[in-house]
Amino acid sequence: PTLWQPASAMGHAMWSRSVRIVALSIQLFCPHILASKSGLRAAKVVSISGDSTDGADEPSNWAGSRGQRPRQGRSRFPLSFPWRRSPRRHSWILLQERIAPAAHRVEAQIAKTIPSHAAQSQESDKASRSGKVLYIVYTGSQFYSTRAKWIMETWGAQLKATDLVFIGDKSPTAMDNDALRGATVHVTGCLPHSHEEGMCCKLAEAALLANTLMQSSEAFEWSYLVDDDAYVRPDAMDDYLAWQSQAGSSGLVLGLFGCSTDKCKVGLCGGGGYAANRAAMAALVGDNVLGFLSEQMEKCQRCDGWADVALSNIFYDRGLVTRPLFGANAWRLNKPCFDHQLAAAATAADEEPLMYHYIKTEAQMKLLDALFTGRRSSVPFPLDGQNLCAAYLGNVQCAASLQEADMPWELTTSNSSCYAVGSNHGGRKAWPPFCLVLCLAFYSLLS
Repeated sequence: PTLWQPASAMGHAMWSRSVRIVALSIQLFCPHILASKSGLRAAKVVSISGDSTDGADEPSNWAGSRGQRPRQGRSRFPLSFPWRRSPRRHSWILLQERIAPAAHRVEAQIAKTIPSHAAQSQESDKASRSGKVLYIVYTGSQFYSTRAKWIMETWGAQLKATDLVFIGDKSPTAMDNDALRGATVHVTGCLPHSHEEGMCCKLAEAALLANTLMQSSEAFEWSYLVDDDAYVRPDAMDDYLAWQSQAGSSGLVLGLFGCSTDKCKVGLCGGGGYAANRAAMAALVGDNVLGFLSEQMEKCQRCDGWADVALSNIFYDRGLVTRPLFGANAWRLNKPCFDHQLAAAATAADEEPLMYHYIKTEAQMKLLDALFTGRRSSVPFPLDGQNLCAAYLGNVQCAASLQEADMPWELTTSNSSCYAVGSNHGGRKAWPPFCLVLCLAFYSLLS
């Protein structure tokens, strides 16, 4: 007899008990293993952080549901979670005395933004598109004339002026205002041009701003917060969020959960952005700016400087329900997967891609915009355009060249992963060695 074929009833009982002990020890000490490529997909990770009803026991190719509505085709790609992240800086230390002044600056800057946003709301054309989603984009003054400008020329142009707010680090110049087409720019009170302390503060500030704007306008039911190197499809995002079933009074947050650090549990992978409804934002930030900012900075220090993982750990502390944001592409897709996603969207409305991250050039941004907003093309798909062109609902669009800067996808024939390995912010997949030690020790103790 083998391990899987016990010779007797007693052997079978011992084998079953051993399996249960090993499974329990893995669940206690290394829950992220459950979400690995050979196990359950990201939906299982989500069950650790609050919402265990959305497919936690489905197999790895399960595509989830949109507002409890079953999907037509299971084409979503396994995301190969978790991503274990390395510390941003080994010597990164947050100076506690900076928190109080930063909180005062943040509060003062939000107080300045609200009136200007309200004035813009009165001046905006009532006939223009008015959605129920507030879009907040993290940016910097060095990108006002590039990334922010490209957004306003593409997907930002589909939004009412009050539905989109940039968070930058200085007031735009007259030339910047022309590039931004009058969009609201909130000047951060946090440390500018910093991926550690500054970004940790900025994510908390963005949540505070979103909550304040949502509370001042009954129109906003959701907020979606994302980086400036992202192409977002507002119509598809609005439809997706409208289909989400509510989570009672707890509040609901949607994102890609699967990034972690050595000291923080599996949390948000911020490249896909995150969406939070009104109840979630109110519960997240509370009514104490200094208290919330201090909490975020403390967790950010414990989470090795990763702002998104730190913020999502506050989601868990607040008891917010978290679910996957299917259709958010936090990493660049390789070309076969990019095409497969577009083909799936053509046959099922709930397979629509919602956003693409790491869109860092004007050519990439405008190609995506032409693909999703352009009319059906009369140009047939070229026979030699497999790597150069893409088609969505009969609309064929081609990149200017095979240079990486011209294409919003990766040129690779590998099917092992849909995502570019180099686009995970330095993350590395890992099962720490101590997991095995703890599992064996726990097994020995209970057996």
